[in-house]
Amino acid sequence: MSVKLFALTCGRLTGDLGRLIEGGEGRADLPIPAYLIEHPKGTVLFDTGLHPDCQDDPAARVGARIAGLFSFAFRQGEEISARLEAIDRDPTIGPRRRETRTAAAEMRSQRGRLPRIK
Repeated sequence: MSVKLFALTCGRLTGDLGRLIEGGEGRADLPIPAYLIEHPKGTVLFDTGLHPDCQDDPAARVGARIAGLFSFAFRQGEEISARLEAIDRDPTIGPRRRETRTAAAEMRSQRGRLPRIK
């Protein structure tokens, strides 16, 4: 039985470390991860990185307050679908196989379904 884990970076945020850790000084560069787990019993995508809308207008997606606290480094080709294609994986995910907290919920509400990984 073989399990594969892929750690993918889907954008970066940079912000004042003092806002993240009490007494922190300087700036913090935060990679935004997603994890693909391939297991003999199934495939899971855990988290999905930043929402693609953050590439063009982060404030419209996360609000002016959050966009003002962080600078967003998130270019075309860093979204989860591009990262999956780069490792020769189908960028579509099935609804019972996806664990995430942001983009999947948005996709589900907009499209009524989630695509499938094969």
